[in-house]
Amino acid sequence: MLNRAWKRRQRRDTQWREQANRNQRAWAMGYPFYWRGYRREHPNYVVRDNQRRARALRRQRWGCSAKD
Repeated sequence: MLNRAWKRRQRRDTQWREQANRNQRAWAMGYPFYWRGYRREHPNYVVRDNQRRARALRRQRWGCSAKD
């Protein structure tokens, strides 16, 4: 519970968020083929991700949202 509350506070802190984004980008630059290998080794993830993306794209096209 404490970790969840801490993360919620940090998400509102713009300096923390910017630093976290910089750290993620730096890591991704060091491991450019990580996701390619992960997707190759985890085909179930690929199926679920493709379904999620298709669902999001359909919602975007039709203008549906959770707020409707």
